[in-house]
Amino acid sequence: MVNRMEKSGHRGAGNARLMVVLHEADTDNVGAGSPAQKRSLETSIQGTLDMTKITVNGNEIDVAEISEETPLLWVLRDHLGLTGTKYGCGVSECGACTVHVDGEPVQSCVTTLSEVEGSDITTIEGLSDDGSHPVQKAWKEHSVPQCGYCQAGQIMMAAALLESNKDPSDEEIDSHMWNICRCGTYNRIREAIKDAAKEVNQ
Repeated sequence: MVNRMEKSGHRGAGNARLMVVLHEADTDNVGAGSPAQKRSLETSIQGTLDMTKITVNGNEIDVAEISEETPLLWVLRDHLGLTGTKYGCGVSECGACTVHVDGEPVQSCVTTLSEVEGSDITTIEGLSDDGSHPVQKAWKEHSVPQCGYCQAGQIMMAAALLESNKDPSDEEIDSHMWNICRCGTYNRIREAIKDAAKEVNQ
Protein backbone atom coordinates (compact mmCIF):
# COMPACT_ATOMS: atom_id res chain seq x y z
CA MET A 1 0.00 0.00 0.00
CA VAL A 2 1.30 3.45 -0.92
CA ASN A 3 0.21 6.56 0.97
CA ARG A 4 0.25 9.89 -0.86
CA MET A 5 -0.31 13.05 1.18
CA GLU A 6 -1.37 16.16 -0.68
CA LYS A 7 -1.51 19.49 1.09
CA SER A 8 -3.99 22.09 -0.08
CA GLY A 9 -4.42 25.40 1.69
CA HIS A 10 -7.43 27.67 2.04
CA ARG A 11 -5.00 30.55 2.48
CA GLY A 12 -7.49 33.27 3.31
CA ALA A 13 -8.96 31.47 6.30
CA GLY A 14 -5.76 29.68 7.20
CA ASN A 15 -7.41 26.28 7.30
CA ALA A 16 -4.74 24.08 5.74
CA ARG A 17 -5.98 20.62 4.86
CA LEU A 18 -4.20 17.37 4.17
CA MET A 19 -5.99 15.08 1.76
CA VAL A 20 -4.86 11.50 2.16
CA VAL A 21 -5.16 9.29 -0.89
CA LEU A 22 -4.64 5.60 -0.27
CA HIS A 23 -3.64 3.41 -3.15
CA GLU A 24 -3.68 -0.36 -2.80
CA ALA A 25 -0.62 -1.80 -4.49
CA ASP A 26 -1.62 -5.45 -4.03
CA THR A 27 -4.40 -7.64 -2.69
CA ASP A 28 -2.54 -8.55 0.52
CA ASN A 29 -3.68 -5.33 2.24
CA VAL A 30 -7.39 -6.00 2.14
CA GLY A 31 -9.27 -3.19 3.94
CA ALA A 32 -6.16 -0.99 4.31
CA GLY A 33 -7.77 1.71 2.16
CA SER A 34 -11.31 1.32 3.41
CA PRO A 35 -13.50 4.46 3.51
CA ALA A 36 -13.72 4.29 7.31
CA GLN A 37 -9.94 4.16 7.71
CA LYS A 38 -9.45 6.91 5.18
CA ARG A 39 -11.94 9.18 6.98
CA SER A 40 -10.31 8.45 10.34
CA LEU A 41 -6.82 9.30 9.10
CA GLU A 42 -7.95 12.47 7.35
CA THR A 43 -9.90 13.64 10.41
CA SER A 44 -6.91 13.02 12.67
CA ILE A 45 -4.56 15.04 10.48
CA GLN A 46 -7.10 17.82 9.92
CA GLY A 47 -7.64 18.20 13.65
CA THR A 48 -3.91 18.47 14.27
CA LEU A 49 -3.50 21.28 11.74
CA ASP A 50 -6.48 23.28 12.98
CA MET A 51 -5.12 23.46 16.54
CA THR A 52 -2.90 26.47 15.86
CA LYS A 53 -1.97 28.38 18.99
CA ILE A 54 0.98 30.51 19.99
CA THR A 55 1.88 32.19 23.25
CA VAL A 56 2.79 35.87 22.92
CA ASN A 57 4.14 37.76 25.92
CA GLY A 58 2.62 35.18 28.25
CA ASN A 59 -0.82 35.17 26.62
CA GLU A 60 -2.07 32.15 24.67
CA ILE A 61 -3.44 33.26 21.32
CA ASP A 62 -5.65 31.23 18.99
CA VAL A 63 -4.49 31.98 15.46
CA ALA A 64 -6.36 29.24 13.62
CA GLU A 65 -8.09 31.78 11.36
CA ILE A 66 -4.79 33.23 10.11
CA SER A 67 -3.03 31.63 7.14
CA GLU A 68 -0.20 29.42 8.37
CA GLU A 69 2.08 30.96 5.70
CA THR A 70 1.68 34.48 7.13
CA PRO A 71 5.00 35.87 8.40
CA LEU A 72 5.06 36.18 12.18
CA LEU A 73 5.85 39.88 11.81
CA TRP A 74 2.45 40.56 10.26
CA VAL A 75 0.64 38.34 12.73
CA LEU A 76 2.11 40.45 15.52
CA ARG A 77 1.56 43.83 13.90
CA ASP A 78 -1.65 43.45 11.89
CA HIS A 79 -3.56 40.85 13.87
CA LEU A 80 -2.37 41.40 17.45
CA GLY A 81 -1.59 45.13 17.34
CA LEU A 82 1.97 44.68 18.65
CA THR A 83 3.63 47.32 16.49
CA GLY A 84 6.88 47.61 18.43
CA THR A 85 8.35 44.95 16.14
CA LYS A 86 9.35 46.75 12.93
CA TYR A 87 9.49 45.88 9.26
CA GLY A 88 12.87 46.72 7.81
CA CYS A 89 13.84 44.56 4.86
CA GLY A 90 11.65 41.47 4.66
CA VAL A 91 14.60 39.17 3.95
CA SER A 92 16.24 38.74 7.38
CA GLU A 93 19.11 41.12 6.63
CA CYS A 94 18.57 44.04 9.01
CA GLY A 95 17.25 42.62 12.31
CA ALA A 96 14.59 45.30 12.91
CA CYS A 97 11.94 42.59 13.27
CA THR A 98 13.79 40.49 15.88
CA VAL A 99 11.68 38.76 18.52
CA HIS A 100 12.36 35.84 20.85
CA VAL A 101 10.92 32.43 20.03
CA ASP A 102 11.40 30.03 22.93
CA GLY A 103 14.17 32.33 24.16
CA GLU A 104 16.08 32.51 20.89
CA PRO A 105 16.34 35.62 18.67
CA VAL A 106 14.40 35.12 15.45
CA GLN A 107 13.71 37.39 12.48
CA SER A 108 9.93 37.49 12.32
CA CYS A 109 9.77 38.79 8.74
CA VAL A 110 10.85 35.40 7.36
CA THR A 111 9.37 33.15 10.05
CA THR A 112 5.93 31.81 9.17
CA LEU A 113 3.11 31.21 11.61
CA SER A 114 3.34 27.46 11.01
CA GLU A 115 6.96 27.49 12.19
CA VAL A 116 6.09 28.90 15.62
CA GLU A 117 2.96 26.90 16.42
CA GLY A 118 3.02 26.02 20.11
CA SER A 119 6.01 28.30 20.74
CA ASP A 120 6.53 30.95 23.40
CA ILE A 121 7.08 34.31 21.70
CA THR A 122 8.35 37.50 23.34
CA THR A 123 8.21 40.88 21.63
CA ILE A 124 9.65 44.20 22.75
CA GLU A 125 6.33 44.89 24.51
CA GLY A 126 6.78 41.78 26.64
CA LEU A 127 10.44 42.16 27.55
CA SER A 128 9.33 43.98 30.70
CA ASP A 129 6.14 45.65 31.87
CA ASP A 130 7.77 48.96 32.74
CA GLY A 131 11.02 49.21 30.81
CA SER A 132 12.99 47.83 33.74
CA HIS A 133 14.89 45.15 31.84
CA PRO A 134 18.65 45.80 32.25
CA VAL A 135 19.08 46.31 28.50
CA GLN A 136 16.22 48.79 28.29
CA LYS A 137 17.59 50.75 31.25
CA ALA A 138 21.08 50.83 29.75
CA TRP A 139 19.65 51.98 26.41
CA LYS A 140 18.11 54.99 28.16
CA GLU A 141 21.21 55.77 30.21
CA HIS A 142 23.40 55.80 27.10
CA SER A 143 20.80 57.58 24.92
CA VAL A 144 21.32 54.88 22.33
CA PRO A 145 18.45 55.63 19.91
CA GLN A 146 18.77 58.31 17.30
CA CYS A 147 15.88 57.83 14.88
CA GLY A 148 14.92 54.78 16.93
CA TYR A 149 13.44 52.67 14.15
CA CYS A 150 15.82 49.72 14.52
CA GLN A 151 16.12 49.86 18.29
CA ALA A 152 13.41 47.36 19.27
CA GLY A 153 15.25 44.74 17.25
CA GLN A 154 18.59 45.84 18.68
CA ILE A 155 17.28 45.54 22.24
CA MET A 156 15.78 42.11 21.63
CA MET A 157 19.05 40.87 20.13
CA ALA A 158 21.05 42.31 23.02
CA ALA A 159 18.74 40.75 25.60
CA ALA A 160 19.16 37.37 23.93
CA LEU A 161 22.94 37.78 24.00
CA LEU A 162 22.97 38.40 27.75
CA GLU A 163 20.77 35.37 28.33
CA SER A 164 23.44 33.14 26.81
CA ASN A 165 26.55 35.16 27.70
CA LYS A 166 26.38 37.29 30.81
CA ASP A 167 29.79 38.91 30.31
CA PRO A 168 30.45 39.28 26.58
CA SER A 169 33.65 40.80 25.25
CA ASP A 170 33.63 43.62 22.70
CA GLU A 171 34.35 41.06 19.99
CA GLU A 172 31.48 38.83 21.12
CA ILE A 173 29.11 41.80 21.19
CA ASP A 174 30.14 42.87 17.69
CA SER A 175 29.77 39.31 16.39
CA HIS A 176 26.33 38.79 17.91
CA MET A 177 24.91 42.24 17.20
CA TRP A 178 24.71 42.05 13.41
CA ASN A 179 21.58 44.22 13.31
CA ILE A 180 21.84 47.23 11.02
CA CYS A 181 21.59 50.73 12.49
CA ARG A 182 21.49 53.29 9.70
CA CYS A 183 22.16 56.06 12.23
CA GLY A 184 25.43 54.36 13.22
CA THR A 185 24.82 54.05 16.98
CA TYR A 186 27.02 50.95 17.24
CA ASN A 187 29.43 52.38 19.81
CA ARG A 188 26.58 53.38 22.12
CA ILE A 189 24.98 49.97 21.63
CA ARG A 190 28.20 48.23 22.67
CA GLU A 191 28.61 50.39 25.77
CA ALA A 192 24.97 49.92 26.76
CA ILE A 193 25.29 46.14 26.53
CA LYS A 194 28.43 46.19 28.69
CA ASP A 195 26.60 48.23 31.34
CA ALA A 196 23.55 45.96 31.17
CA ALA A 197 25.86 42.98 31.68
CA LYS A 198 27.09 44.50 34.94
CA GLU A 199 23.53 44.64 36.28
CA VAL A 200 22.80 41.10 35.08
CA ASN A 201 25.84 39.86 36.98
CA GLN A 202 24.99 41.58 40.27
